[in-house]
Amino acid sequence: MITPITVLIVDDEALGRQRVSQLLQGVDDFTIVGECDSGVSALKWLNDNSVDMLFLDIQMPQIDGFELIELLPVHKRPFIVFATAYEQYAVEAFKVHALDYLLKPIERGEFNDTLQRVRATFAAKSQTNVDQRALQLNAFLAAQLAKSDKKPNKNYMPIKKGDRVLLIALSDIELVEAQRNYLDVHVEQNVYRTRETLKQFAERVGHLSFVQVHRSRIVNVNQIKEVQSWFHGDYMIITHSGFECATGAAYKGAVRGIIDG
Repeated sequence: MITPITVLIVDDEALGRQRVSQLLQGVDDFTIVGECDSGVSALKWLNDNSVDMLFLDIQMPQIDGFELIELLPVHKRPFIVFATAYEQYAVEAFKVHALDYLLKPIERGEFNDTLQRVRATFAAKSQTNVDQRALQLNAFLAAQLAKSDKKPNKNYMPIKKGDRVLLIALSDIELVEAQRNYLDVHVEQNVYRTRETLKQFAERVGHLSFVQVHRSRIVNVNQIKEVQSWFHGDYMIITHSGFECATGAAYKGAVRGIIDG
């Protein structure tokens, strides 16, 4: 019989803990051995117990996720899956340190993909692998804790693509189109789908030259090649890569602002 992978869930939000617990129900090769509602309680739990892996939130009061790991002795540090609403941290962690990361709200399909990566890692686990990951995590934590603040990086948009993360420069994005809770991000004749709302994207690029021209579309003014008159006084915007973006009647003023400079 295969020994289940033991899991500790650490999140200061009850809904976050409940979601991970719900998704692990019926998954026989994973066993939840505890839940902690803060970094402080998790530190106490981990000082007295051992566990294979954490589903770990990052933004928590008093002790955040990074500080929690940094405070643990190296031999007490389990493998980590970050579960966070703050992708600017998760992207950095995903590069070399965490088994994976999940952006909230967590979807079942993405969660199941993460479990597969965890299984593969534990199947191939060796002491060399563990020691190397611990050293990488130490370096990463030192760099994070040395920062004076942890404000979001305003210059790129992380887009998860399989087991890779693409860091798309905001200035390269030509337009985005909302598809319910997803966005189609148009960049240099490529279209990437990512889990983000139009409102969240507008907040992300508020400091740059992006303008909403339709209830479901935002365009980068610096990537516009031409604006054509269209039906009923509307317009068709064409970007440098040839993407076409029809405008909405309620946004004529915004489009006129683009035309008039």
